[in-house]
Amino acid sequence: MMLAVAMIAFLVLGLWAHTGTMPPLVVVESSSMVHEEKGEVGSIDAGDLILVMDTPYENIITFAEASDENNKYHGYETHGMEGDVIIYQKNGDDG
Repeated sequence: MMLAVAMIAFLVLGLWAHTGTMPPLVVVESSSMVHEEKGEVGSIDAGDLILVMDTPYENIITFAEASDENNKYHGYETHGMEGDVIIYQKNGDDG
C-alpha cells in the first residue's frame, strides 16, 4: 500500500516539476475542439487526457495572430488549427 502511494506521489510530483502546473493533467470535457464527428488524428476530442504546460504569455500564439497574413506567426498550427490551445477556468471558477 505504501509503495503504491509513494509511486503515485512520485508520478504527480514529477509531472508537476515538468509542467509547472497543478494539476498537471486535465480531461477534455466538451467537444468544442472536435473537427469531425468521429474525430481525427491530431485533433483534441472529448475524453482526451491533456498534459498542461505553464507557458509564458509572450510565447502563446493566438488564433488571430496565426491567421493574420501580415503577422510573423501566420500559418502556425497546433492540433490541426491555427494558434495554441489554451486551457482556462470558465469565468475564473475553481470548479
